[in-house]
Amino acid sequence: MQTFGHRIQALRRELGYSQRKLGTLIGATGPTIFNWESDTTQPDRIRRSLLESAAEALNTTVDYLIWGKGDAHPNEPFPMQRVRAEDDGEYQDDDEGEVRIPVYDVRLQAGPGAQPPEFIETLERLTFKSSWLRKKRLREADLRIVTVEGDSMVPTLWGGDKVAVNINQRNVVDGRVFALAYGNDLRIKRLFWLADGRLRIVSDNKAYAEEIVNSEEIDRVVIIGQVMHKMGEGGL
Repeated sequence: MQTFGHRIQALRRELGYSQRKLGTLIGATGPTIFNWESDTTQPDRIRRSLLESAAEALNTTVDYLIWGKGDAHPNEPFPMQRVRAEDDGEYQDDDEGEVRIPVYDVRLQAGPGAQPPEFIETLERLTFKSSWLRKKRLREADLRIVTVEGDSMVPTLWGGDKVAVNINQRNVVDGRVFALAYGNDLRIKRLFWLADGRLRIVSDNKAYAEEIVNSEEIDRVVIIGQVMHKMGEGGL
């Protein structure tokens, strides 16, 4: 009979992850994953949040991990791509390797702003070359793909384009494009720090006026992450 550890191991190998890579994705260590897979650590001794992170990384559910209930991949939109795994070493992240980044049901206004959704759903996953992530010095676990709405970032971004956001890069780099929440609005804009501590929010479409956030209101601005890549046919 399959145990919790057997299910973790099978799903990890199916995705081509080493124990260390899975640990990195969910904020744990390789030895921690080893203890799970050997059933040294039982699920009732594991934090619920860590189990949820593991289920998301392995494209499954917590119930399946713990009890084997339901399908292993109930919400998989298309068959998973298999990649080679090295059982006793690191995942072979070579030039032919690929990773799949989640596309979230979130639309970032490149216009006046949009209300943040109450629930965020993963719609699908898009495939990226591992070599591209290495070149950009990005980690798979830090990327989220969302959709652009509006025209205030034209010609850089058009409505319907998708962008890859690095949620691990939240420090504003002058002149770069960021996803942010300001008040109750989700936006995608070019940001600049001013010498007096104010934040300048700029649209690439010159028809839109720039905004200045005073230092007293900076706490209302939440940087979601830096936009690292764009995908779409906007403007064609």
